[in-house]
Amino acid sequence: MSLLNSIEKGIDSATYNPEAEKAREEAKKQASEAKQKYRTALFTLRDKKAKMIQEKKASDFFIQQAEQLANDGFAWLTANPDADASQITDQSNLTAEKYQDISKANIVLLGLTVLPPYYKTNASDLFLKKQITEEKQKEIGAFADSIEAWLKTSKDLSSEAIFSKQQEFQQKAKQVLDKTGIITPAVTNEGTVQTVQSQVQTKETQVKKEEEADRNTFKLSRLLSETGRIALKVIGSLFIVMLILVSGMLTANDAIGRDPQYRIFYFIYGGLGFPVMLIYYLYRWFAGTAPHIYRLLPLYNQESDTTLGRFLLFPFTYVEDQAAKDAKTEYMTDAAKLVGKEYKAITETVANAVQTVAESTSSKMGSILTGIQDMVLNTKKGTNSIVKGLEKMELK
Repeated sequence: MSLLNSIEKGIDSATYNPEAEKAREEAKKQASEAKQKYRTALFTLRDKKAKMIQEKKASDFFIQQAEQLANDGFAWLTANPDADASQITDQSNLTAEKYQDISKANIVLLGLTVLPPYYKTNASDLFLKKQITEEKQKEIGAFADSIEAWLKTSKDLSSEAIFSKQQEFQQKAKQVLDKTGIITPAVTNEGTVQTVQSQVQTKETQVKKEEEADRNTFKLSRLLSETGRIALKVIGSLFIVMLILVSGMLTANDAIGRDPQYRIFYFIYGGLGFPVMLIYYLYRWFAGTAPHIYRLLPLYNQESDTTLGRFLLFPFTYVEDQAAKDAKTEYMTDAAKLVGKEYKAITETVANAVQTVAESTSSKMGSILTGIQDMVLNTKKGTNSIVKGLEKMELK
């Protein structure tokens, strides 16, 4: 009981007035009846929301706003226990107005929901009948997609924002659908929403039959169009693959002075970053510092002994020239400097000397093996002569 009511009751007690007491009791009764009526209306609101959800007539916006409206009404009753009948009636009327507002917004959203398939289906039908161009069909489809995209964000919007967006879509529809024969249906209630849905289903069935009949009819223009589309797709894919391989090849050959495992790594990251790497190597090409190309992925500097091996390993084998040796020497020298050491490379003279010694040793070993072979053959001949001599002595 508020302080004002307590004071009023004290004054009435001091100056007791039967008529005033009767009027106060009547006001309490009216307030109680108004409160019960408002509470019933709030429960009815929730029941309507549940029914509409079950019948799939409620948008996400309506579901959220209706629940919030009911919660706000119950919260108001809790916060105002001494409210009189007129105050409760005013709050009840305000809740009813808000409910009517979100109901209208719900109808707008339901209508916008059925419009995208309506536009797309009619556009497909007109395109099959050659009454609109393919570009116009795509334009209508893009407009329908924009409506669907906006509907996904409409849950947290206000009713005013929804009404404003509806007008915007109506103006856009007039521009997109101009001279196509497609008329935007007027969606004013749940009945018209269901009517449009039925029209869309009927039209979709009709379009599917027309598309199936069209597919079963041979058309040279369609064959050429599909062939060209597939060819462009394949050529585009191959072109991208070629760019990736060229970029990886340039990067791997640029690392010719490093170990094979590093070249593999360079090939991979060069291919993945082909847009940047190709621009980089194009700049180096103009500057005259582009890397020498040995192979696609140069890994081995020794070719296989078999024809099949040489064929299969051709992209990975290369002939190490002086530039490759110099690149390796430069890399090893820089790496040694990083750890505070000095790299001493084997000079070409020393390498040639080592090769000469190896060839001389191989020649001498060949001569020794030949001598041993001759000795064995001579020994075998002598043994055969002795055996034949003994056989003659036995015969005598």
